[in-house]
Amino acid sequence: MRWTFDVVRELGFRNLAAGQTYNPQAALHTLEYALAGRAVGVIGFGLGGYEVNAPPEPYAHAFAAAKEA
Repeated sequence: MRWTFDVVRELGFRNLAAGQTYNPQAALHTLEYALAGRAVGVIGFGLGGYEVNAPPEPYAHAFAAAKEA
């Protein structure tokens, strides 16, 4: 079983113009992949990466959706 995946490399989310490798809008797409993987062992959804100047609040909508799922 794979333990984690790299959203930027595997799913192609990239926003270089804004100086980010992914963005809050892409979080819902990531959640879709995570939810689809529940049957094969996906048990979590979280943030990762370089956190300087990247507060978690813009991702609250994705975590709320994950909690409801």
